[in-house]
Amino acid sequence: MSFTHLRFALDLVEVFFQIVHTRLPLLNPEQFRSRLQLTSPPATNIPPLHPALVATVLAWGTKFSEHPLLVADRKRPGGQSLLAKTLINRARELAEALKVHRVPSSDHVVIALLIEPLQNRESYGFPVYSRN
Repeated sequence: MSFTHLRFALDLVEVFFQIVHTRLPLLNPEQFRSRLQLTSPPATNIPPLHPALVATVLAWGTKFSEHPLLVADRKRPGGQSLLAKTLINRARELAEALKVHRVPSSDHVVIALLIEPLQNRESYGFPVYSRN
């Protein structure tokens, strides 16, 4: 992963914790960041995060990020970011492929609780952007 891509991913994680985590405090921010394992080589004594959890956090970040790429993408007709929509769909597909909704585990419960409002059109207390 290039430095630019890494920085973008970390920015999305920070947006998640600044906006979403304040309303859905299901994750420990410090533990999440340490388990993200973006260093090379990754720490061997810390279990990695569930891939669907990482995908869900990044998808939430795209909904609220003010990154110029995402701001420009929201200027499309309809006001919805195609990149955000794609990442939301990918997070949902990954959760399905990894049987998040079928196999009980604490990670799966957290993922399900985070992914449900991400998929719905209702605001769940989050800012709703104008679709002009």
